[in-house]
Amino acid sequence: MINPIVKGSELSLEIESLAFGGKGVARKDNFVVFVNNTIPGQKVRVLVYKKHRGYAEARPLEILRDSPHAVDSLCNHFPVCGGCSTQNLNYKEQVNQKKKQVEDLYIRQAGIDDFTVDKVIAAEKQYNYRNKMEFSFSNRRWIIDGEKEFSESDFALGLHIPRRYDKILDINECHIQEKLCNNILNLVRTEALNNNLKPYDNKTNNGYLRHLVLRFGYNTGELMVNLVTSYENTKLLEPIIKALLNQFPDITSIVNNINTRRAVTAYGESEIILHGAPGSITLFLARFVKNIYGFDVIKSAIEDARRNAVVNGIDNTKFQKVNLDTYFKKGRNLDNYPIPDLLILDPPRSGIHKNLVKSLPKFGSRRIVYVSCNPTTQARDIIQLTHWGWKLQSMTLVDMFPHTPHIETVALLTK
Repeated sequence: MINPIVKGSELSLEIESLAFGGKGVARKDNFVVFVNNTIPGQKVRVLVYKKHRGYAEARPLEILRDSPHAVDSLCNHFPVCGGCSTQNLNYKEQVNQKKKQVEDLYIRQAGIDDFTVDKVIAAEKQYNYRNKMEFSFSNRRWIIDGEKEFSESDFALGLHIPRRYDKILDINECHIQEKLCNNILNLVRTEALNNNLKPYDNKTNNGYLRHLVLRFGYNTGELMVNLVTSYENTKLLEPIIKALLNQFPDITSIVNNINTRRAVTAYGESEIILHGAPGSITLFLARFVKNIYGFDVIKSAIEDARRNAVVNGIDNTKFQKVNLDTYFKKGRNLDNYPIPDLLILDPPRSGIHKNLVKSLPKFGSRRIVYVSCNPTTQARDIIQLTHWGWKLQSMTLVDMFPHTPHIETVALLTK
């Protein structure tokens, strides 16, 4: 039977659940349709904008019936900015949906029929919890429906519109970052406009201001402001720095990263400390073990870790700059280290490199803790580890980012 769903179809659908990544899941005659900006329990009229062999993608045209889990969103920018995708979904149900996503991934992908998440740690704060936010400057402001064409439409400081690298939605208040950071965000915008500082144009490679990165230490109260620019000229930043320190004298540090590349990233090629000193990361695990070895491919990360160990009086750590994709390949270099009681894996979203995965049995450890920000690649890697004798003992889901699709999981494997 030929499926009647084609690109351009308008359908009436019931949203059953949320897929990993945040899209609503619906079915039409057992054919799966992923729908943007919807939540479980809604009945919606949608437009199919893409048809694949096994599923379709759609966007909502009208909410025919709202969800019993629906709540009023707090943010005026929701859902346009894309920073939050489920602010209109009751938080308890957000966590429930994330739990279901992880369980579905492990049942479907890893083939563990009776898999369940053993523990869920919900966020204590659902708003004002982010300790880091990255905002972008642009000369191409996204004008939302009903918004007039302001004279400063060629200036924006905010967040990227989903799937649009060239358009920025001007943000005056982000409810998931510290409230003080919103005041800083608006002051930087005001001073940049008053002093005619040009935002960077990622198409022409012209302009000065690229990003504003704010870091707030909830435990220490320390605050770092990082202004990323396309070239070095700190004199241009003096009005902003002066205004920031006058209005927010408790700012710990102000940094100017310089990024001359076209890539849309808030990481610079060089850094200038304009006020204060760099922060530190607590070496938490060292107090629980006799010795701990840490590896990273980034030189500055290793230098920071060593410096922080000294500052915190920790003397049982050893850090090395190595590329773990190849360093232990085929068991090389293992003789330089004792057999570990515990291996802790905390890879990027792409998961563990295949060379390192193949090397793990040679370490001789009977316990592995696998920390992940992507349960899809975690499940892939754990399948391989179970083939080598490890058993998945427990899975904990930690919701660190309410109102977003991000999921953190911690798996314990033993032999």
